[in-house]
Amino acid sequence: MKKLSILFLSVLTLGMTVVSCSSDDDKAEASIEGKWNLSKMSYTAQGVTSPEADNWDNTPGCTKNYLEIKTGGVAVYGAYEGTDCTLSTETGTWSKDGNKITIKFGDDTEVFELISVTDSGLTLRYTFTESGQSFTVNDIYTK
Repeated sequence: MKKLSILFLSVLTLGMTVVSCSSDDDKAEASIEGKWNLSKMSYTAQGVTSPEADNWDNTPGCTKNYLEIKTGGVAVYGAYEGTDCTLSTETGTWSKDGNKITIKFGDDTEVFELISVTDSGLTLRYTFTESGQSFTVNDIYTK
């Protein structure tokens, strides 16, 4: 009987240890708020995905364009342009509903799918149609 009690306590202790360990599911999701530098882009058209490229939307020789997502629903897009790398910014709004991020600058509204977010990286995807052809774009940002 004593051996059975010790075995029961051992199994109970082991069970409590396994149950009390936290899992990755318990971790808080990283925040999308912050200043995100456009690192790479890729796009898919007619089922073919281009390789990720560094400078599709960045002016060569300039600081990388950025998207800043601020508290209170404020979004800022910064682009460095021209040979003198002049910074132009546009301020708008953003909102999040599940894995959908809606960003509005002036009359332009874009809905992004949040693919991933970590403390150092953000990947957004959006789709648009031009001349009857559908394009899917992946924007990859880093902090």
